[in-house]
Formats: sequence, structure tokens, C-alpha cells
Amino acid sequence: MKYITRLVIVFACSFSTFNIQAKPFLSPYPGAKLQNKVMLEGEQTRLVTNFDRNAKKAQQLTFDSFIGSTNHYSYDIKNVASLKVTKNYQKALIKAGFTINYMCLLDECYSGESYENKKRLGEESSYFSPGNAFRNPYYIYATKGTDKLEAAVTLYVGQYKNKTGVQLTTIDIKEIETGLIIADLSALKKTTNENSNKAPKKDKKGTQDHPLLSRYPGSYIEDFKQVDYEEFSIPVGVVNKKTKQIPTLDVTGDLTQITYVVNNVSSLKIYHNYVGALVKEGFETVFSCQKSSCSKNTNKRKIRDDIKQLGDILAVESIYNYSEQPRYQVMKKVLDDQTTYAVFFIGNYQGHSRIQLVVIQTKPLQLV
Repeated sequence: MKYITRLVIVFACSFSTFNIQAKPFLSPYPGAKLQNKVMLEGEQTRLVTNFDRNAKKAQQLTFDSFIGSTNHYSYDIKNVASLKVTKNYQKALIKAGFTINYMCLLDECYSGESYENKKRLGEESSYFSPGNAFRNPYYIYATKGTDKLEAAVTLYVGQYKNKTGVQLTTIDIKEIETGLIIADLSALKKTTNENSNKAPKKDKKGTQDHPLLSRYPGSYIEDFKQVDYEEFSIPVGVVNKKTKQIPTLDVTGDLTQITYVVNNVSSLKIYHNYVGALVKEGFETVFSCQKSSCSKNTNKRKIRDDIKQLGDILAVESIYNYSEQPRYQVMKKVLDDQTTYAVFFIGNYQGHSRIQLVVIQTKPLQLV
């Protein structure tokens, strides 16, 4: 497989105002039923930009990665052929100033003649699985912008019996907004927490932000634990394939664990805001991993298990299904013989993110 990295957008049908947050770039086909939708701010999305069925299987797909506001849609349309649906989307894209960079139709979209090979392009190019709707397939990859890409569209359309499935991804290409989180070491010595935003009604009762870090805007606290002078083992590596254990750094100090919920924001955007805030305060990285680098396995189930094991160490209870697009970081700052550790795991599930934040301030035990 070939990979390139950039920024882009993805869409489908008659074109509407270029505003991904207000509505889709392309309106749904008339009568289409929305089956699934995921919206993510600041996501890095990998798109299939070319498919060569005659190449060796490992080289058939070419990918390009884009960062921006991403929307994924899955539609079902009854009693309309995949050809008619595709032609309407194609016409709408061209009318809106998009360039069709790649398109395949029917057998050109099949990796081979087996059931799995016929499904391959649809599964690889779509956020949601097309299921059985891979007959009479069409695929489009389109972009808008010349010197600087503004948007890109991938569209997979397939049939099953009298139903046509549409898998659409749209990305409004733009840089990740940072500076949304504030870190303040001096706040640890204050009696009031100036970094704490007004708690939303959704916050779990009796919880609060840690004075070191403000919360990500729009997030709320789902779980919370605070213990004076506690032992804690910070993961500083990934699961060992043989021993199934994670290397840890054992520390003792005042411990705070917080689980935040952030809807419709990517783990990547949240991650950059936490790292940026802590770097400004002089924190240095002890260990970091993102996505596939958070596991040494290649099997999808084992990768998911490894990532869950890593995240569960930080969580008050469990990360549950929030193991997609994982980002993990251990950072520390030494000041006046006291070390402060800020550790966070961010995972996504169906467009929503959970932040597992741990802050530990090491200090000598105060005997009464």
C-alpha cells in the first residue's frame, strides 16, 4: 500500500453551502435514509486516492491523509440503481468546482472475484462498513483547490437487491486549533483553582478540574478520583507480547484521576492541545505513543486489547469501547525538588472522545 500525508475533505449529492458544521457539503440523494453519521473536529483521515486491481494485492490501494473537520455518512436508498446515484453525485461535485481525481466503476472496483475481494475497496475506503451493498460498485475521490487544497471527497456506492448504499466522507481541510487548554504550575500553590471553568450540569457531583490544567472546552467530567499520598504505576511503554505486561514507573504522591467526555472532537486535536499547554509550562515527554504504535501486535483484536489495557490503568473504572484513534502521553516537570507528572490517554468511539487524565505531585510524606 502507498501512503502520502496532507490535508483534505470528503462528500456526496447536490452541493450546499461550503460549511461542514452547518450541513453536508452535498445534500443527500432524495429519499435517502441516514443510517449512521460521525462528526469529528481536527481529525486526521486516511482516504483511498487510487485503486489498481491489476497490481499485487499489497500495492492495489494508494492512500492520502488529510487533517480537518471530518464528517462520515452512511445512507440507504431504495429502488434506485447505484449508477444513477453516482452520476448525480458526480455532477454535483463538478458543478461545485471539484476535480474528480480518481473514479472506478463496476468490475474496476473489485480486487478479485472472491466475495472478500469484491468487498475490499468498500471496506478500505469507508468509515462505516458497506455490508452487502458492494454489488455494481462505483467509487469517486475528488478534491477542491489548486495551490492549496480546500476540500476532498470520497464516495463509495454499491447495491444489494433493491437497496443502494452510499458511504460518504467529507473533510474541511484546516490546521488544528491549539491553545484551547491552559497549564499553570503556579496554580498548584494557590488556594483557588483559576484554571477551572464553570462546571457544566453534566459534571459528576463532587468533581472538579485539577488546578494544573483547564478542561478542553465543551467537555464534562464523567468520573473522578482524588487521593492524598498514593502509590501509582505510570505506564512508560506498551504491552509486551510475551509477558502481556506493561513497563511502568512507580511514583508516590498526591493523585488525581479525571475522565472527561468530549463530543465530536478528534483525539488528535485534544492531544495537541494538552501537549502544547504542558510544553509551554516546561514539561518534558517521558513516553508517548499514538494509534498503532501503542501496540506491538498486528492482529486487530490483540491491538485493541493492548490499547484497552494501557488506557484502563489511567481510568477510574475502564475506557470501555473508547480505544479508537488512541493517543497516550507521559510528561513531567521538576520544580523545587518536587516532580509533577501529567499523564493522559485519549480514545474515540463513534465520533466521541474520552480523556483519561492523571496528575501526580510527588512530595515527602507529611507526618502528623
